[in-house]
Amino acid sequence: MFAAVTDPPLTTVSQPVEALGAQAARELLAVLGGATGRRRVVLDTALVIRESA
Repeated sequence: MFAAVTDPPLTTVSQPVEALGAQAARELLAVLGGATGRRRVVLDTALVIRESA
């Protein structure tokens, strides 16, 4: 929330922290289970427009 209290409030990209952690854990478990190859995972983000935009 630091960006909201600066002067001017900064525009930011909001990322789903809990979903990032959960996905990272799933990926780690898959690798530990023998999965190979690279995967691309895209999670939803949101542009939070404030006064700096």
